[in-house]
Amino acid sequence: MHPDIPKGRTGYCPVCGRRLKTKASQRDGIGPTCKANWLRRRTDVGAQLQLELKGRG
Repeated sequence: MHPDIPKGRTGYCPVCGRRLKTKASQRDGIGPTCKANWLRRRTDVGAQLQLELKGRG
């Protein structure tokens, strides 16, 4: 699990507020859809930063 993913320990996803139903979601502290979306956004930002830095060199 990525260390920067927001984690809740309340039984609800900290991103969307839905109840965490599966053992994996409860263990991770975030729902699977929000986790995937969050990781994709982080990857998109990282890729954009690499492109910007590459263009400067």
